[in-house]
Amino acid sequence: MASKNWREQALALAGVFQATALVDQIARSGYIPTAPYETSIASLFEQNPASAEAVYGAASQLEM
Repeated sequence: MASKNWREQALALAGVFQATALVDQIARSGYIPTAPYETSIASLFEQNPASAEAVYGAASQLEM
């Protein structure tokens, strides 16, 4: 069970890092890729996720 908590925390932190990377990228270039942007925006509207992974659709959505 402890390993699940670490995974949940790691996914949540990855989401924060992805969002900050997108902010930096749009500030520097004026462009961000569509897929990571959509993942970040969709995560804002996830009300009752079953897990941290469910917030982003899948862990693979957090890659940049």
